[in-house]
Formats: sequence, structure tokens, C-alpha cells
Amino acid sequence: MRYVPAILVALACAACGSDTPTTPSPPAIPAANLQMSGQAVWRSCNTILGGCIFQGEGRNVGQGCAGTVRGVVRFYGPQQQQIGTAYAWSLGAKVVRPNEAFVYDTGLSYVPQDQTISTYQSEPTWTNVLCS
Repeated sequence: MRYVPAILVALACAACGSDTPTTPSPPAIPAANLQMSGQAVWRSCNTILGGCIFQGEGRNVGQGCAGTVRGVVRFYGPQQQQIGTAYAWSLGAKVVRPNEAFVYDTGLSYVPQDQTISTYQSEPTWTNVLCS
């Protein structure tokens, strides 16, 4: 029975907690959502090198901002076979804000002249960042 008071004191002290305040977690960064849209065009064709720059459009339809925006474009033929390689693009240091449209360019894209492009797919990636 002499252990009962010691146990009660230990339990009472454990329930007291500490005087150190806890720091709340920072709020989550709202997510961006980049969707490809608009018209895509071939521009700045180089007849000597035989390639063109592919230019497309997109929009951030999310609630947050997107940074380090980059992606690839793939071209497909009539039987949905990929033509050539994936062509990279990047927006550099630009931050895309909510509801903001953006334009991206590939480097010179070399598609063999005997190939017919039926469709393309642009695949963006980004990092959600704080809007400032």
C-alpha cells in the first residue's frame, strides 16, 4: 500500500505536461494543376538543319502556384506509334500563378519528312510553390 501514493504522484506529474509551447505546422502549399490547352504550332523552321521549334500553350487551373515548370512533347503517327524522341521544354525560373496561361517552346524538333504526325502529347511536371 505504501506504493499507491508514489504511483498517484507520478501519474499526476505525467498529466501536467511541459511548459515548452509546441510550434504549429505551417499550412500546406496549395496545389497547382497545369493543363495543356490552346493551339500548338510549328515555328522558326530551319531549312538547313531540317528542324522546327514546337510551341504549345497551357494554363494553371489549380489553386496554387507552379515553379520549376518543365515537360516533354511526344509526337504520334496514325497508328499511335511514337515518332522520334520526346522533346524537352522548360519555363526556367518563371512561376505560373493560378488561372495564368503560359507558352512553352521545344528546342529544334526533328521529325522525319516521310512521317505523318496525327497527334501530340505534352507532359508537364512542376513543383508546388508559395505564391508571392
